[in-house]
Amino acid sequence: MKRCRWIALLLIAALLLPTLTGCDLFAPKAKTISKEAPVATDKKAGVSVAFDPCLLDESEKLEVRVASAGRTTAENGDWQIDAYDIHVGDLHELGTYVELRIPYDEKFCDAGEDPARCVAAKYLNPETNEWEDVLYTVDTENKQLVIETDHLSTYGSFEVKNEGLRSAYISEVYDYTYVSNELAVAAMREWATTGEAGDACMKVADVYIQDMVKNVALKSAGDAADIVGNLYTVTQMGDFRFDTKWLAESNEKFGKAIGRLGKVAAAANITYTILNADRTPEDIANLYKDCFNFALSFSEETALGISMVGVWVIDKSLNKFGEEVQSIRMATVAPVYRYFNDKFDGNSDNYKGMDKARTSREWLDYLHKLTKACHGDQETFKTLLEGEVDAYARRWFNLPLSRQEDYAHYIQTLVKDGSKASSYWYSALSDSEKETMIGAYKAELYDRLKPMMNKVRMDNFKDIKKQEADALKEVQALLNARVDVKIHEVAEEGAEPQFAGNPVRFGKLNDIAVKKNWTGVLNKEGAANTYFTTIAWVLVGSPRELYVYDKDADPDSAEPILTLPFDFDFSKIDIPIESKRFPTIDEICGVYEGLLTVKSVDGAEEMKQAMKEAGCDPVEMVGQQNALKIPIKKTGETTVLFESEEGDGTPVPMTYDEKTGKLTSERVAQDSAAMTFDLKCAYDEKKETVLLSGSLLVEMLGDYNGIRIVCELLGNKAIGG
Repeated sequence: MKRCRWIALLLIAALLLPTLTGCDLFAPKAKTISKEAPVATDKKAGVSVAFDPCLLDESEKLEVRVASAGRTTAENGDWQIDAYDIHVGDLHELGTYVELRIPYDEKFCDAGEDPARCVAAKYLNPETNEWEDVLYTVDTENKQLVIETDHLSTYGSFEVKNEGLRSAYISEVYDYTYVSNELAVAAMREWATTGEAGDACMKVADVYIQDMVKNVALKSAGDAADIVGNLYTVTQMGDFRFDTKWLAESNEKFGKAIGRLGKVAAAANITYTILNADRTPEDIANLYKDCFNFALSFSEETALGISMVGVWVIDKSLNKFGEEVQSIRMATVAPVYRYFNDKFDGNSDNYKGMDKARTSREWLDYLHKLTKACHGDQETFKTLLEGEVDAYARRWFNLPLSRQEDYAHYIQTLVKDGSKASSYWYSALSDSEKETMIGAYKAELYDRLKPMMNKVRMDNFKDIKKQEADALKEVQALLNARVDVKIHEVAEEGAEPQFAGNPVRFGKLNDIAVKKNWTGVLNKEGAANTYFTTIAWVLVGSPRELYVYDKDADPDSAEPILTLPFDFDFSKIDIPIESKRFPTIDEICGVYEGLLTVKSVDGAEEMKQAMKEAGCDPVEMVGQQNALKIPIKKTGETTVLFESEEGDGTPVPMTYDEKTGKLTSERVAQDSAAMTFDLKCAYDEKKETVLLSGSLLVEMLGDYNGIRIVCELLGNKAIGG
């Protein structure tokens, strides 16, 4: 009976709700915001909405409605979301940032955990129905999430049991990371010069990655990887270094993500310096000189470039506007004329909908558009704005007398202290009197626009911070991505697998690795499938080899019978097991047809300039290719010699490892340079050709000491050739 009663109640509710949607019983009680009271708080929900007063006109009032959108809880109890629908009038996309505050439930967090690090804010995308990232901070004193947003809809307080779980479910939960201006400027100069993210961008990104890895307990990859959700383990890695550059260079997708993070983070750090109230003239003296050109060079990051110049142009120009009219601010501005410019709604009797006054939000929108249009030139910005203000202040006097008459009659009924003089009074003003009135109004308008200009530059800064958060999210998504690993024996057709039941282990593992989680046994087909996350792989030492052991061997004490190097990939890794996977030392000897490509030229700016003056521009060197012969001669069981066929230059002794296919050299110094080889030998698919690949590092000595040239070396030769 109870069940039937509840079903009946549900049916009644379903029938009644469509007819009651407009009923005040179900509607959230509205609050009001205005210029005098720009913050509205719904005490029942604990939610507040704050507009900057410069966004609101004198008589403007907006209704704020807040309604609880319910609580969603994870099936496993790890997290919950308390959601709130927030609406301000009929506004949705604001074109500027406002502040929202929503409460969080600190009691949901486990005892002993810091509640501030167990919560985050999210936005519910109505099109995808997915919770997405927003800019937010945590106000621990008031137990609120402070959200900066440019659109209004549904927001949620995302609470988890502990900090490690928050990091598993939310991608952007990092404290702000700051780098030096010197490093940030170097990163942007690099991008502006080369159009690519190189070492300088990597160094900026590296600061973020180190903080990310050390200070955040990241998501576990499951049974096949270390449980890295242990915050203690992660934060105790005082000497741990994430090899950002190596991983970026070894994977194109990650390299692009890291490069974007580096340049966006560099922009965010410099704009923070410009906006910082504690800045000194020395802090920003050289930033302006460089940063306009840097910002404008971001052709691939148009929004970033616009935001950057928006901060700088307005900051430099903020106190320069309207200087010539500020001294006449005491002159009288006729009430009808002022009302026409500030509040006129276009509802006069004969000219409805025409000549409306520009609202505060319309002025703000104009300033945003002007920022984009000025292309980083603050003088252009200043000139265009002054022209717009002047034209706006003159529009009353440019009206036909009949329209002035109509507007004056209408406005006089609305302005309590308005003049009863006819429109003829305005038309009868002398040119000098008109200019005095126009100048006085312009002074008032500039005062009104200055806080809006400050709002625009803060909006631009928040745009950059949003892009920085997106770049961080992209990087962590790659680090938390699942990597599937397929290990399989390559056997002759019809032959029994040789390695069925053999133990295998990834290596080399560092001291924090739980080795059993990186150890397995091949099945009866000589194969195994496993997976891990990139971050778990990095935390345990970035193993790049698979060791195969005898069937009864203990991997903790025995030596492997096979060492199989593999290339890391962010999605799939294939590791074939072959008893003879790499060429022998005898097979690699001979003369290779080679190609040398310059990949990068780094060093002190004065050394680069010296090279350029000597006719060897480092920028032009990058990408140059040279065909060459690569002779390799055997000198021992594991050693060979690289020596030019022409006999010039110092011979380079190298060591070859048949288990890994690695061919390497120590640093060999000559008169003007030192060389270091790091190569790899492999078979082609038919095992008829030896393929040589890797890098050559040339370190310049003498006149160009400190210049480092990295080259890619490729070669091939027939086996026996």
